[in-house]
Amino acid sequence: QRDATQDLDALGALCAAAPHAPDVRQPPFPGTDERDPRYWALLKHAFEEGDRIARTTRALETIAEASGCALTVGPFKKEKRAVEKVRLAYAGDFSQVKDCFRVSLVADTVAAMVAALEALLASEILVLRVKNRLSRTYDAELLSAGYRDVQLVGAIAGRSGLLVEVQLHLRPFYEHKTAAGAVADAAGKTGHQRYIAWRERKEREKFRFKSKIAEIDETAI
Repeated sequence: QRDATQDLDALGALCAAAPHAPDVRQPPFPGTDERDPRYWALLKHAFEEGDRIARTTRALETIAEASGCALTVGPFKKEKRAVEKVRLAYAGDFSQVKDCFRVSLVADTVAAMVAALEALLASEILVLRVKNRLSRTYDAELLSAGYRDVQLVGAIAGRSGLLVEVQLHLRPFYEHKTAAGAVADAAGKTGHQRYIAWRERKEREKFRFKSKIAEIDETAI
């Protein structure tokens, strides 16, 4: 039986060696500032133009089949959520929303995750950043409500510079997240709704912290 610890080490080594671009953003559009709400409409149109999403999906389907993973393509990010995230996390900059086109690769084993990541790094998708939330040093309880995966951001094929977020999941985590997300508590809130509330609370706390730091810096000047 294969040692899962060795596979986790292999996954960690791949993630550590992968690109870690410090400032990953969606491309600019001439004549439109990234803080202009019209930028979001242009971004969505750019993804819909030609066969960009279809071509990227086909490349990911090939990777999923080769690595024994299941591929799920998420819906385009809703504008309401994008506006909220931009306000709280990105100082009004829409180009920093990297997950408007999102997919999941669900693996039964860590070895399959390793194979999928190797294939992604060698594919026409230009991987720009990787977050290894399966790392032993990652504080999942503090940072992601106990959830773990490997998350990467890459530029889709071609010269558009448009981004795709790929999440590599272990099936038990993915299925638990999916099942828990549909279960309502005594107050009628589903697991997904509770997670959204937790996420928004963290974003607001971070926003207030950044605002306070900015006030301190301004006072110091």
